[in-house]
Amino acid sequence: MSKLSALKDRIVGLPSKVAGAEKQSGQYLRLLLSSDPEPLDYVLLVVGFITSVASGVPFPLLGILFGQLVDDLNSTSCSTSSTSSASLTDGVVTKVLDVIYVTIANFCLIYIHTGCWSLLGERLVRRLRMRYLDVLLRQEVAFFDTLPSGEVASRLDVDLQTIQTGTSEKVGIFIASISYFVASYVVSFIKSAKLAGMLISLVPAYLLMALVGGHFTQKYASRMSDHVAAATAIASAGLSNMSLVQAMGASSRLEAVYARHIGAAQREGIMKAIVASVQLGCLYFIAYSANALAFWQGSREIAASVDTGSGTTVGAVYTVIFLLVDSSFIVSQIAPFMQIFAAASSAFTKLVVTINKPSLIDGTTTTEGQTFTTIPGDLEFKNVEFAYPSRPEVVVLKSFSLRIPTNKHTALVGLSGSGKSTVAALVQRLYDPVRGDVFIGEHNMKTINVKCARSFIGTVAQNSTLLDRSILENIAYGLVNSPLPEHIELRETLLDSSLPDLAQAIREGANPEEALAASSANVQTIVRLVRDAATEADALGFIDRLQYGMSTEAGPGGNRLSGGQKQRVALARAIVRRPSILLLDEATASLDSASEHLIQMALERVSEGRTTISIAHRLSTIKNADNIVVMSQGEILEQGTYTDLLARDGAFANLVRLQTLASSDEPISEIQTEDANEDEEYLQEKIDNTVSNSCRF
Repeated sequence: MSKLSALKDRIVGLPSKVAGAEKQSGQYLRLLLSSDPEPLDYVLLVVGFITSVASGVPFPLLGILFGQLVDDLNSTSCSTSSTSSASLTDGVVTKVLDVIYVTIANFCLIYIHTGCWSLLGERLVRRLRMRYLDVLLRQEVAFFDTLPSGEVASRLDVDLQTIQTGTSEKVGIFIASISYFVASYVVSFIKSAKLAGMLISLVPAYLLMALVGGHFTQKYASRMSDHVAAATAIASAGLSNMSLVQAMGASSRLEAVYARHIGAAQREGIMKAIVASVQLGCLYFIAYSANALAFWQGSREIAASVDTGSGTTVGAVYTVIFLLVDSSFIVSQIAPFMQIFAAASSAFTKLVVTINKPSLIDGTTTTEGQTFTTIPGDLEFKNVEFAYPSRPEVVVLKSFSLRIPTNKHTALVGLSGSGKSTVAALVQRLYDPVRGDVFIGEHNMKTINVKCARSFIGTVAQNSTLLDRSILENIAYGLVNSPLPEHIELRETLLDSSLPDLAQAIREGANPEEALAASSANVQTIVRLVRDAATEADALGFIDRLQYGMSTEAGPGGNRLSGGQKQRVALARAIVRRPSILLLDEATASLDSASEHLIQMALERVSEGRTTISIAHRLSTIKNADNIVVMSQGEILEQGTYTDLLARDGAFANLVRLQTLASSDEPISEIQTEDANEDEEYLQEKIDNTVSNSCRF
C-alpha cells in the first residue's frame, strides 16, 4: 500500500513539477537579461536568437534535396529512355550545387549565432561578477558574520562558471536544435502527413523525459554544489590556519570532516549521473522505436503507391524518415543542455539572494545621510544595547551610556568579553545597536553618511594586516578616504598605477631621488605625506634601513616585517590622513616589551590634539589617559583617571593587582593552576561586588 501511495503522490505531483520547470524557465530568461544589460547585449540576444532559429532550417532543406535526388535516381533506374542519363546528370549537378549553397548559408548562420551567444555569455558573467562583488563590498559586517566560510569563493568561482557554461554557445545550439526539430516535422507533414502524424505522438514522450529528467538533475546538482561549497569552506579554513591545525593534531579530524562532505557530494553526483543515464537511455529507446515505426509505415505507403500508381514516392518517404530519425537524435542533444541551463538557473538563484539584498550599513555611498567637513562634537552612547547577529542570545552591551569628549584620551579596560571591542565597532558603525543610539555631537550616527563618519577615524588593530604591496603604498592608501580637500585632490593618483610604478622602478635599481623627481607633483606630495606620517609613527628609521626603503614590499599580510614594524606601519597608515578620532584596539597587546615601548611612545605622540579611544590590555599603557572606563559584562563599573581609580580601590585596582601579579618576577611555572583560577575568581567577585558600590558616569 505504501508503494501505491508513493506512486499516486508522484503522479498527482507531476503538474506541480511541470509548473516548477516553467518557473525555472522564467528564472533562466531573467538570468539572460540580468544585471543592467547594455544595448549591445540586446542586439546580441536578438541576432543570436534569429540566427539560431534560422540555422535549424537548412537541415530540413537538405532532407528535401536528398529526397528529390532519390526520386531522380529511382525514376532513372526504372526508365528505358536514352535521354535519362543526361537529364539525371544535369539534375544531380543542380541539386549538388543547391546543397553547397545551403551548407554555406548554414555555416554563416552557425558562425554568427555561436559568436553572439558566446559574447553575450562572457558579458553577462562579467556584469554578474562585478555586481556580486559590488554588493558584497557594500554589505554590513553583520552579513559576513553569518556567512558560511568559503561561500563567496564558491559563488565567484563555481556558480559563475556554471552560469557562463549555461549562457554561452550552448544556448544557440539548443535553439537551433529545437528549430530543426520543428522544421523537420513541418516538412514531414507536407511530404507525408499520415506518416508524420503517427510519429508526432512521440513528442510528448520527449518533453516528459526532458522535464522530469531536468528536474531531478537540477535537484541533485544543487545538493552536490552545496556539499562542495561546505567542503571548500572546511579546506579553506584549515589551510588558512595550518599552524594551528598541526599544533592541535587536528589534521585527521579535519580530513574526516572534509571527506564526509566530499562523500556526500559524490553520492549526489552519482545520483545525478544515474538520472542523466536513465534519461538518455529512454530518449534513445524512443528514438529507435520511432525509426522502426517510420520504416514500417513508409514501406506500407510505398507498397500502396506501387499498387495504385499514385501516392507517396520513395523520395518523400526517404525525406520523412531521414528528417524524423535525425530529429529524434536531436533530443539527446537537448536533454544535457537542459541540465546545464537548469544548473545555471539554480546558480543564478543563489547569487540573486545576495545581489538583491539591501545593505543596512553602506560604507561606499556618498549620497545618503548627512556629511561634515569636521567632526561635529563629542561621541556619546545613550542606553545602548547590543548583541552580535551571529549570537543574538548573548547581550554584549547592556544599557550602555558613555560620553567620549573631543580631543581627549578615553581608555576602555576590562576582562575579555566585557564589550570593549564592541564599543569600538559601534564607533566605526560596523554595526547598529539593537536599542539605544550613538551620537556625534547632536547627530545620530544613523543619520550621518557612513563613509563620511568613517573618514574621521583612524584605526590601529591588535593584529594589523598589511597589503602585499610596497610600504609606500600601504601607508599612502590611508589617504584614500580622507575628508581633507588637499587629500581629495590626490585620490585619482592614489588609485592609478603611479605609486606601484615608482616602487617597482626603485626595486629594479633606479635612483630613488631621481625616480621621485621624475614623478608627478601629486606623487611627490603623497611621498612627503607618507614620510611625515612614518616619522610621527616612529617608523621611518627602520624603513630607511630596509634594502629598498619605502619601496620594500611588505609581503602577504605584512609577513616580511616584524610585529613591531607592522604596527608602526599600520599606525602611520592610520594617521597619514590626520584623523580627528584615533581608535587603538589593543595596538600593543601582541608585542614584546621593547616593541611595546616604541609603539607606546609613538601612540602618545600622535594622540595629542586628537580624540583618542584606546582599548588597553596592558594597563601601564593608559596611565596618561584623561578618562579610564572600566567595563564588565557589557556595563560600566567605574571611570576616572588612573590615580583616582587606584585610590578608590575598586574594580580597576583589582585589575592592576592581577596584572602586576602576572608580570612579577616569580616564574610562571611556579604559579599553580589552582591559584591562578582562584585569583581570577577573586577578581570577578571583587568586580561584581563593585557594581553596586561604584559610581556610574
